[in-house]
Amino acid sequence: LYFVVIVEYKFNKMKKLKVNTYAVLEECIEIGISGGMNRAHKHIDNPTEEHLKEEILRYIMLQICEKFKFDD
Repeated sequence: LYFVVIVEYKFNKMKKLKVNTYAVLEECIEIGISGGMNRAHKHIDNPTEEHLKEEILRYIMLQICEKFKFDD
């Protein structure tokens, strides 16, 4: 679960950086859960379980789509 990024330093030395995809995805999920919970409770004191799930899923997907690009 790693992406490899090649970075050119000064003096034209090439270095490979590995992105920890798992950590980035985990962060997206954590932020999405928090944002979804906040959004679900924004105008409703006691949201239904279904409403909570919908908002959490929506916010998780928003975070993932900000960090990852998908081929259509």
